[in-house]
Amino acid sequence: MRPWRAFWGLSLAGASVILLGACLKLWQDPTTSTELHLHAAADLNEKASVLSSKAMMPRPLSAAISRLTFSKLNPLPPGMFPRVSVMSRNESIPQGWPTLRSQWKSDLWGPRWNASALPSDLRAAQHARKTLLAEVCARYRRGGVPPVTLASTAHVSRLFVEERHRLLYCEIPKAGCTNWKRLLMVLSGHAPSTTAVLHTAAHYANGLRRLDSYPRREIERRLRTYTKVLFVREPLERLVSAFRDKLQRPNPYYGPLYGRAILARYRNNASSSALHSGTGVTFREFLRFLMDPHRPLAPDVHWEPAARLCHPCYITYDFIGHFEDLASEADAFLAALGIPPTLRFPPKEHDVTEAVRTEAMDLSREKGSFEISRQYFSRLLQRERQLAYDLYYLDYIMFNYSKPFSDVH
Repeated sequence: MRPWRAFWGLSLAGASVILLGACLKLWQDPTTSTELHLHAAADLNEKASVLSSKAMMPRPLSAAISRLTFSKLNPLPPGMFPRVSVMSRNESIPQGWPTLRSQWKSDLWGPRWNASALPSDLRAAQHARKTLLAEVCARYRRGGVPPVTLASTAHVSRLFVEERHRLLYCEIPKAGCTNWKRLLMVLSGHAPSTTAVLHTAAHYANGLRRLDSYPRREIERRLRTYTKVLFVREPLERLVSAFRDKLQRPNPYYGPLYGRAILARYRNNASSSALHSGTGVTFREFLRFLMDPHRPLAPDVHWEPAARLCHPCYITYDFIGHFEDLASEADAFLAALGIPPTLRFPPKEHDVTEAVRTEAMDLSREKGSFEISRQYFSRLLQRERQLAYDLYYLDYIMFNYSKPFSDVH
């Protein structure tokens, strides 16, 4: 064989191997080629540093904030931060609590996200919300900053990933999350429209990946470079909504699991039929379960405080929305993300199944979830209202919600 033929033969063989390897890589990660384009240096801009000016605070923090502590409701990620074993608000955040860290700020803007495209009033509201959150997190920071490693990925387990638009959405149940997952399924190409997504598919987030399913290095990269959004809700209204949906109405999962356990532990002389079905739990019994440090079951995401689900002192969110203005704020966010106007947040009429009817009814404001929650809490003692407020105290001050009752402090 002539030397030049051997040379070209070896060259073609090498090129084939390289091409095969590239194809295999694309097959394993279909977003690779897209990400290489989206993350090109020319397309990325430096993001502004975290807001910290106290002069921009929407209102002064009360002196009562200095008594902030956490409940024991949700343990911190194993191996990352210490557990808190107290129910009172008489001590500071323990050393090692997730804090604002420059390594976790969104230091890169995606080419699609444009915060300046938000309406001026919403842009000002976002500035105020993020300034307040940064101030609260900084005020209660204790000790040094944890190492820049992910000893556990539990703190990102509520984040859904939408690769096409480089979006991370933190799921907070009873704050519009079902329709958010519908929307993410459309954005990611798993559904043609939000109306085509049945409740079961949205509930189980068919086709969507959570951030904790990625390798550690990819988690870090997405936290740095993707747009991060969460929507919060008035804490005690969210709690009442969860109770009505999961325990007041018959529920094939929560009744046998949580209902039975609550009735067996907190109701004297519970009937055999109630213990069998798990139905008929009262709101007071439900609160006793939440306040019990020796409760028989682990916490559930539907009544976990938002701060425990989304770790906003550890992850810097680009957009903090409020459920009370869900439709308008979600649509403004989508427009700023570069989503065409033909796709907008699903209206409440799309929530037609029993499992999401409570959330849709709350959102409709026909009676108003504020009035509904006040009815439930008006039947309680002042001491019980105070304990419920203490349980969600961090959510109240982080997201600037007013005290729900005049007799709590």
